[in-house]
Amino acid sequence: MKSLVGLAIIALLAVFGSRLLERHWHIPGPLKSVFGGGLIYLVAGYVLGPSMLGYVTGEVTVHLSPVVTIGLFWIAFLFGINLKWRDLRRLHNTLFLFVFGQAFAVVAVVGVAFWFLLPSVFGEIPLRELTAAVLTLAACASGTGQATLFRLKMNRNFRGPTAQTASVAATLDDLPAIIVTGLVTFFLHEATPAETHPPGFAWLGLAVSIGGLGGWVVELLLRRADNDQARLLLILGCMSVGGGICAYLSIAPVFVGAIMGVVYVNLSPRDDRVFEIVTRSESTLYVVFLILVGTIVKLQLEQLAILGAVFVGVRILGKVGGGALFQHWLRLPQNPSPAVGLALIAQGGLAIALAIQYARVFPSALADTVVTVVIASVVVNAVYAEPLALRAARAKR
Repeated sequence: MKSLVGLAIIALLAVFGSRLLERHWHIPGPLKSVFGGGLIYLVAGYVLGPSMLGYVTGEVTVHLSPVVTIGLFWIAFLFGINLKWRDLRRLHNTLFLFVFGQAFAVVAVVGVAFWFLLPSVFGEIPLRELTAAVLTLAACASGTGQATLFRLKMNRNFRGPTAQTASVAATLDDLPAIIVTGLVTFFLHEATPAETHPPGFAWLGLAVSIGGLGGWVVELLLRRADNDQARLLLILGCMSVGGGICAYLSIAPVFVGAIMGVVYVNLSPRDDRVFEIVTRSESTLYVVFLILVGTIVKLQLEQLAILGAVFVGVRILGKVGGGALFQHWLRLPQNPSPAVGLALIAQGGLAIALAIQYARVFPSALADTVVTVVIASVVVNAVYAEPLALRAARAKR
């Protein structure tokens, strides 16, 4: 009975919550991003899940796991379709060095910190599992939430070279994270006899092939679509098929989804409004995804207090320090403020997606903790990311 009630609550939240998500929230103060970005549904999922009320049981979560897979694929596809080569080639080379330099600076500092911290909290950890956990945490820390920077573009105070540099960085700096976490799943996962995928380079080639072929199929099908509704149905159908293939073959859906998005957008001869169509029309899927993710969060307050605080603090150090270092070293033509790293604090759904993908490949108590730490960081950073970004845009150069 509880499971039926849980499904009914999820359905109601998906319908009404998606409508609220599409509205402009007039909430003063730092909590605006938590509500406006939909992160409140993570909290709703936790409350409904087995850790509290128990309406969404493990059985319900298992039955709805295809929705999570499609959600992972969907988030990555949206990231991929922002990477248009015809736009990227106009950027100065030093801007690419800045974006990826500060991202790898975060990977380095977070990776080193957690390489020593995780064994001190969990005791002895097998090398393969420790490496996978550390690289996943470092990769999740390196990116910047695009949605926050998109919202800030409507703020008249978020203007100038620093804001422009931060917006470009938010579009690109999740790319290393997707690559790193994809390689983690390909080369560090020990395949069991029951699994269907080949190991190592063969798995990597299969994933690239599926993503590339999927992007070509999407582009081919959308040529025949003559309205936004038809485009939306075709895209969702392709993402459902792609997510199903990834689930069946145990292939990383975020990696494949991003490749599909990149291939599609660079094959398309026209400037489709695919990103706007999907983000505007599919808030329902996003709400269900966030609720289901919230149900798997397992709060162990002592571990979360230590690991979460270190993760948030070291990530900020890497973003601010890496941004200042590469801004000074490269002397970017845009000449942003040395405080540009403050505009890159936000995290988004892609960080959560990467953590969920890791937990599915390496299920363990350590993986549950990694997911919880990343989700907590996303929520905490949402509180103060926008004020810090506005401060960075106003900072003197």
